[in-house]
Amino acid sequence: MSIPVHVENIAVSNPVRFVLQDNSGAHVTLTACISGYHPYSHAFTYGAGNFTGNLPAMPPGDYPCAFTVQAFRHGALSDTYNCSLLVNGMKVAAAAGTVPEAGFDIGNAEFMLTVR
Repeated sequence: MSIPVHVENIAVSNPVRFVLQDNSGAHVTLTACISGYHPYSHAFTYGAGNFTGNLPAMPPGDYPCAFTVQAFRHGALSDTYNCSLLVNGMKVAAAAGTVPEAGFDIGNAEFMLTVR
């Protein structure tokens, strides 16, 4: 799975909000990892949804981040996935496609979060 990064270095101010979005038929687990903070992860089954993670006030600086998508076909409504990560309302990364016959697909994208 390829996850295109729309914004490689996103600069934001506090408060920082991550939104994991799913518009899939496949089962998906989305995870956002921010260096120095606990990961935000959510599993979506049987339809679309959003999960919002509000980070505590972050000191100014650069934070390496990763967005991981895991898509599964077994028992799902369909074999397609369409997921994205928004940071303070801006789409940072997204993945869309079809889960292969093997039954699962996994991808990862990295970006830099700058807090002003």
